[in-house]
Amino acid sequence: MEQDNSSKDRLDSESMDNAKLQDEALEWFVRLRGQDVDQPTLHAFERWHGRSSRHAQAYLVIEAMWQSRAFENAIGEFSEVAGIERIHKQKPKRSRPLKQYVCLAAAGLATIMVCVWTLPEVILHWRADYVTVAGQQTGVVLPDGSKMTMNTDSAVAINFHDGHREVTLLQGEAFFDVRHDALHPFLVTGPFGITKVTGTAFSVRTDRQQDRVILERGHVDVRLHSGDGGHTQLDPGEMVTASYQRLSGVTKSDPSIALAWRNGRLVFDAQPFTDVVHELSRYYAGRVFIIKSGLEKSLVSGNFRLDDIESAFRTLSESCGVIITYLPGGTILFR
Repeated sequence: MEQDNSSKDRLDSESMDNAKLQDEALEWFVRLRGQDVDQPTLHAFERWHGRSSRHAQAYLVIEAMWQSRAFENAIGEFSEVAGIERIHKQKPKRSRPLKQYVCLAAAGLATIMVCVWTLPEVILHWRADYVTVAGQQTGVVLPDGSKMTMNTDSAVAINFHDGHREVTLLQGEAFFDVRHDALHPFLVTGPFGITKVTGTAFSVRTDRQQDRVILERGHVDVRLHSGDGGHTQLDPGEMVTASYQRLSGVTKSDPSIALAWRNGRLVFDAQPFTDVVHELSRYYAGRVFIIKSGLEKSLVSGNFRLDDIESAFRTLSESCGVIITYLPGGTILFR
């Protein structure tokens, strides 16, 4: 028992140290973004930064979050949900004493970071009937007997009544095996497009830019929310994307590869390193940041298991000569 308590105390102490380091790193980040940073301040930062590798890593995490596409996307989602203008990253004007300004700015930045990560998720869970977390896949039998398989980090709301059959894909991806009913079309509504079927098997995936529909069996009709831009019909093995203003052209897509996630795999053929990491990170509960530039030029092919994403990250880093760093809280850096 004493050994267990000792281990717990050590872990608690390490957590407190990590939190203190992250607070210090955030404070330095804000101070260095202020106007007229003088040489004594820079020298003090260099001394703090050079104390240990943990100090350097704590600051690297703050920089990575601020510069990441994921944080930009989260800022956009937060702005939309909160009904405020988009938050721009810019140097603030200093009108208070530096120490007071740093405390307020650090607290404000920390609050923004918490809000942009958590507020959209809270709203999403409130709207959804079914939700999966990162790395989770689940099957659902819908009220009409159709089957839905939800992929990682997804959310849907359903509306079934008096013959009306509709699923709203709020986030992520889902595969549908629809029970045939010629009199009552089955609708899947995404942020940009609406897919209409009577009985077929297909997937819909959405992100901030577009909805993607891939047909495995049967026929589907895809149109935009606005009703402009016409509509498109798909045959098996075809794909179309719907964005805010247009439907793309129909292209070929092999469901056995594009929908390999249903079998617990992800398959890539000569895809940019950055795209592969982005796709794998959908199945990882922590945050993943790419620090090293130029990796979009490195092409990756592989067949990865979804039940061991960290192993896939290690394989990627080794094959492309990239250093992978694991930080507290499940954060991963490629640098």
